[in-house]
Amino acid sequence: MLVQDFLNEHAPDIWHGKHLAESQSKVLLFVSFIGDKNLEDVGAPDIIKFDKWLQSEKGLCKNTCNHYKAAISALYKYAVEYEAINDDQVPRMKFHKVKSGRVRFFTPSEIKQCYDFFAGSKHTWIKHFFTVGLNTGMRLGEIQSITPDMFYLNDQGDLFVGLKDTKNGDDREVAINEAAKLALDAMDRNPNYHFRHRPFYNAWIDVRRVVFRGDKLACFHVTRHTYASTLVNTLEVNHLTVMDLMGHKDPKTTKKYVHEDTSKSASINSKMGALYASAL
Repeated sequence: MLVQDFLNEHAPDIWHGKHLAESQSKVLLFVSFIGDKNLEDVGAPDIIKFDKWLQSEKGLCKNTCNHYKAAISALYKYAVEYEAINDDQVPRMKFHKVKSGRVRFFTPSEIKQCYDFFAGSKHTWIKHFFTVGLNTGMRLGEIQSITPDMFYLNDQGDLFVGLKDTKNGDDREVAINEAAKLALDAMDRNPNYHFRHRPFYNAWIDVRRVVFRGDKLACFHVTRHTYASTLVNTLEVNHLTVMDLMGHKDPKTTKKYVHEDTSKSASINSKMGALYASAL
């Protein structure tokens, strides 16, 4: 059976909710890359070539490439369970070893340079996505999922977006400040209608080259790290609140996103010493 035919028939049995559309689109991109091949005809060379293509042509980082291979792996695991193929017909996949957590966040200077760069693009919506990411910490897929009916006002008149079935499986309410509101309004509160895959990732390839001198860690997801780090370092929000705002279940996950300003530790200890000095 063709890979695409098996995918179309069984995708709802493998993935559910938001992950269904995301994973299916990843495998479909793989299918478009390898062409019409049966499940049993796909081999390790196909996976390796696809992985290199994702990095060189799409500008994806190794961790994101792992997500694509994980989707392909899930399809093949189910194909074995379904007895469409045998174990020895599953293509071998080698996943990249990546460091846990992204070891960077955007500085104010870098943010300004990004805005200056996006201002020269004909795809103005890319700048709006950047603004929403910086001001809400939402993942790219979460921003894409927003539709006009997801906006609401709380009792105090504050604007929120109600996200459904986020990465950890829970729903989440995200406060929308004025900057994010203006950006979302500019996209008709329907970001995915404006989103185009190739222009978006091509723009980030150019940003890495022009602004970040080839730093492969500089990608859209860093807006999420920047949001968390700004909450802690600038706004002095405690980690438990940050964990809630980010939609994390484990404080260890939040810790990976918060790049704390270690220079503050000396000041904190100095204040602590002054606090107890009178007791000496």
